[in-house]
Amino acid sequence: MIVWGGETDSGVTATGARYDPSTDTWTATKPVSPSMARLEHSAVWTGSKMIVWGGASAALFGTYFNDGAIYSPATNTWRKVSTTGAPAARYQHGAVWTGSKMIVWGGARNSTFDTTGGIYNPRTDSWSATSTVNAPPGKVDFGTVWTGSQMLVWGGQDPRGARYSPTANTWTPISEANATSSRDSHTAVWTGAEMIVWGGVDITGNGGTNTGARYNLATDSWTALPVPNQLIGRRGHTAIWTGTQMIVWGGQSGTTAFKDGGRYNPQTNTWTYTDKNTAPAARSYHSAVWTGTEMIVYGGMGMTTTWLANGSRYNPATNSWTALSTTGAPVGRYSHSAVWSGSKMIVWGGATSDFETNTGGQYDPVSNTWTAMSTVNAPSSRSSAAAVWTGSKMVVWGGFSYRLGDTWFGDGAQYNPATNAWTPTSLINAPSARYQMSAVWTGSLMLIWGGGNDNGVGTGGRYDPVSDAWTSTITASAPGARKGQSTVWTGQRMIVWGGDSEDSGTYTWTGGVYDPGTL
Repeated sequence: MIVWGGETDSGVTATGARYDPSTDTWTATKPVSPSMARLEHSAVWTGSKMIVWGGASAALFGTYFNDGAIYSPATNTWRKVSTTGAPAARYQHGAVWTGSKMIVWGGARNSTFDTTGGIYNPRTDSWSATSTVNAPPGKVDFGTVWTGSQMLVWGGQDPRGARYSPTANTWTPISEANATSSRDSHTAVWTGAEMIVWGGVDITGNGGTNTGARYNLATDSWTALPVPNQLIGRRGHTAIWTGTQMIVWGGQSGTTAFKDGGRYNPQTNTWTYTDKNTAPAARSYHSAVWTGTEMIVYGGMGMTTTWLANGSRYNPATNSWTALSTTGAPVGRYSHSAVWSGSKMIVWGGATSDFETNTGGQYDPVSNTWTAMSTVNAPSSRSSAAAVWTGSKMVVWGGFSYRLGDTWFGDGAQYNPATNAWTPTSLINAPSARYQMSAVWTGSLMLIWGGGNDNGVGTGGRYDPVSDAWTSTITASAPGARKGQSTVWTGQRMIVWGGDSEDSGTYTWTGGVYDPGTL
């Protein structure tokens, strides 16, 4: 690990060091001559060298730089980067390494945001400018990733993003007309032709929003939803698709949990509201499944930070609720996994009053009874895990544990409800550990994408439960890394939208469409 530059108690510095974890030792980097003291610069790794570029002499209104240098840890030497044709001086910009070149874009000088950038070739020590046609608005504090063929820019003060191809020197924006505002912790359902997004935490950082929009994949266009004035903006709610309507229910704004909800009909573009008199107690981060005739809600976090071990069934035809039996129900929990098997709701994992759990239960709505799940060979205790139903088994993967010191998981298991038995999933070629990721079932594969660890993740994997094998999803043209995004399966493709690219709350209104036929 190479650490260099930044700000100390005595001001900005041009010092650094290399850390070797195998020997647990540090070696100072040779000083740059002349000095290049700076902070908020960029740095990329080429495979053998570190390239540093740009930055500022002070945190606010200092001197800004358009020079840089290349550091070789093998020889502990620096070589200055040419400034001929380099982009204008800046700080807090983005930078990626393509495999042969460094691309820098955006950033600021005082209160001026840049929409320009440059491509640096270290072999020829030369620069070429990036196109500004269709580039995103100038910004700082945005996310930048390299897909293998394109640089993705997203988030920041202006959440609009775009894909940059250095080969064609072109930018391609995703449609933003009528799109919902930047957000995460929202819900999304697939209607068969459109993705409907609603609610979540918006970029203002308020308790939640009650706005939404429909995205049409065929036309790459958005249509805003009418605002359901009887529903307060929220996050931590659930949404299911009945075949004709989206039902959203529960959630919270700040510390206030809700027991209300609404049914949105895209054909009439109207909302109706779920009955509150017979509804279960207010809650958020609960689970909800659709049986074909009813929505079953279970668990969640209540008004007074209680972990609920109850639930109810909602019938949209009669607009009425029927309480679930609590006899033999799993211990109270939230942020757990739940799937519908075709005859039962299977609930597993989640956070309880004693941290995370790896217990669960099967609920039969016909007999209104619960059956406990075995924990033998089950994944370790966790919350925010992905879960899909294959037609005969539930596959659980990934997740998070606060008890283990903010640990993210990269393992999982298949659960067979017929035998009440778990079988661990292969770790070979599995995606990196994460939580709050996308997960869909294609009919033969579980697709995992995105999620979070310290920051958002922009990679994914495809799991075949029959062969117990993983293959990676392509990264070319993928959306920027993120967690807390919404995801739907169209029958042929996975659509990912929105999310949070880092724990500090950088929300985005960008997304992408993944075709598993293209790997």
